[in-house]
Amino acid sequence: MRLPTTHGRGTKLCRLPPRGYSRYSSTLRTSIKPTVCRKLLMPGGIATTLVVSGQQWDHPNRWAPLQWIVVVGLNNYNEVQLADAIAKRWSCENIDGYHMSRILVEKYNLMTGSAGGGGEYAVQVGFG
Repeated sequence: MRLPTTHGRGTKLCRLPPRGYSRYSSTLRTSIKPTVCRKLLMPGGIATTLVVSGQQWDHPNRWAPLQWIVVVGLNNYNEVQLADAIAKRWSCENIDGYHMSRILVEKYNLMTGSAGGGGEYAVQVGFG
């Protein structure tokens, strides 16, 4: 099974199967997990998408709620090692970003640890 894509525009985190479907447990280990590790796992956590569009939800931005959802979901599937790796990467990048700017922001750049960008408004301080 290949990781789902949207209209050929690339791998997207939102296309992964939800936690409640037991039929995905073996698929997670054999197909989805390796794809996530190979394509979506970045220095700052898990990528929402690999699409670079300049929009706020696209690469290279990372968002706290999605990091949390993925970590909890992987822990529910007993994929503790991958969940811990994502949580540690996310936490370390947030701490580094805070040390650089002395603020926490809503989204961060997966690759640099600095504040993210794109979308309809300026990066918001807080709720990150």
